[in-house]
Amino acid sequence: MILSVKAVDWDHTDASRLRAAQQEEIDPTGTDECGVIPTAADIAVFLVVYLGSDAVACAGLRHLVDATEPTCMDIAEIKRMFVVPDVRG
Repeated sequence: MILSVKAVDWDHTDASRLRAAQQEEIDPTGTDECGVIPTAADIAVFLVVYLGSDAVACAGLRHLVDATEPTCMDIAEIKRMFVVPDVRG
């Protein structure tokens, strides 16, 4: 099968499902979210990886500093990186 990567909206169905699976794996009780929770407003790009037509992985990039500052545009962190267990290896 062919892998493809697609930039999607934060609220895209596949993105939402993969983020929920990631959070469930990290904290099944849903009570231990810490730090600044990412939102559509602060994620510069959100990527979903497809294996054929199946969404199997995701990750987002969030700027760590004011994105309006030209000297800081290259500083970001990866958020909500996740690969479904069946395709890890």
